[in-house]
Amino acid sequence: MTPAFLGDEWLFNQGWSYTSALPADFRDTCTAEWVVFIDALECARQGDFSGCARVVDSLADELPHPLFLASMHFVAATGGRRDAKVLERWVFSPWFTQAIGAVVWTGDLAWVDPLLRRRAQGVGEVRATCESALSELLEHAPGPVSDAPGWSDHDYEAMVRDRRDALAAKLGGQRALRGRALHPSALIEECRAWSDEDAASVWSNLFHLETLTGVGFAGVLSETAHGDELEASTLRRCLDDMEGRAADYPMGARTFFGHPVPNDAV
Repeated sequence: MTPAFLGDEWLFNQGWSYTSALPADFRDTCTAEWVVFIDALECARQGDFSGCARVVDSLADELPHPLFLASMHFVAATGGRRDAKVLERWVFSPWFTQAIGAVVWTGDLAWVDPLLRRRAQGVGEVRATCESALSELLEHAPGPVSDAPGWSDHDYEAMVRDRRDALAAKLGGQRALRGRALHPSALIEECRAWSDEDAASVWSNLFHLETLTGVGFAGVLSETAHGDELEASTLRRCLDDMEGRAADYPMGARTFFGHPVPNDAV
């Protein structure tokens, strides 16, 4: 059972923020899996990533939602390359959508080959999900990586690897997102350019911006009879806060709630 203090919309619509304060007795009232995760998350918010290994271990088996998705994203955000390998099992499972959504945000170009292998094994949604993820890593805007009708697998894979190699050479080992060095500024720029019709995409970026900067986004999206809509003034204030905090962040490296991830290269 999801702990009550997280709220019904935790992670999916409200990001990492809880709807009420963390209870002092949460270790007595939550399941063991939740205790492991919440302990690790609370420490990581303060720059202590020592709890990541226990969350990695918990991903050896399927977890209940939303803990499963949260654990994937937490490991992608804070784990080293060896830690993130645990996600490869789930990329090649029926949970591929959730796992692929997480691995993109490692910013690690080493994921290109596993994603190409998964694409080659699948059809329909699997291939489309892999192509979208590869585009998120390699393209500033959707292009041939995300839309490849008529390409043979051989030609598509060659094209993607060529783009990967060129980007890796350009970045010199830095992590990548949208064909650029990973940094909150690129996501902030995109959020400023979007409109109400892009609410879902804005939410995705805001979630990852919160992961990088620690700035929450409560109140940016509101539910209406016509679906989620953006509160423009709240969004601007949120982006201004994120931008102010991110100005001195390292380029091409992950941060978690503003703290540089120490095992970024491994």
